[in-house]
Amino acid sequence: MDVQKTITKDNVNNMIEIIKNLDLTKPWRLTLSEYKWNRSVDQNSRYWKLLRTLSDFMGYDVDELDTLMKYKFLSEETTIGKENVLKIKSTSQLNTKEMAQYQDNIQNWAMDFGFIFKDLDG
Repeated sequence: MDVQKTITKDNVNNMIEIIKNLDLTKPWRLTLSEYKWNRSVDQNSRYWKLLRTLSDFMGYDVDELDTLMKYKFLSEETTIGKENVLKIKSTSQLNTKEMAQYQDNIQNWAMDFGFIFKDLDG
């Protein structure tokens, strides 16, 4: 049995009941970590508006710019066997704080090319 639950003050007693009802003749592993909200729908909408606006300014296709920005700001090197490869994170894997930072990074980078984002949040 695999159970993945988000614990809140409203359901903590239900979580305790789930634990109490485990078959304790077998060992169990319980892992708890602080929940971090994934990027919001509003953040995702803002991201695509940002990319469309920036792609118009720079002359790139919006999907191509999406790939380039992920490569620039969301890639990290990892090793497979003896080979170093780049792993590129998807924006759907970002929490709200990481998504805000990612968009800030894009905006700051684009300002170096003379682009100023106007009415982006409106």
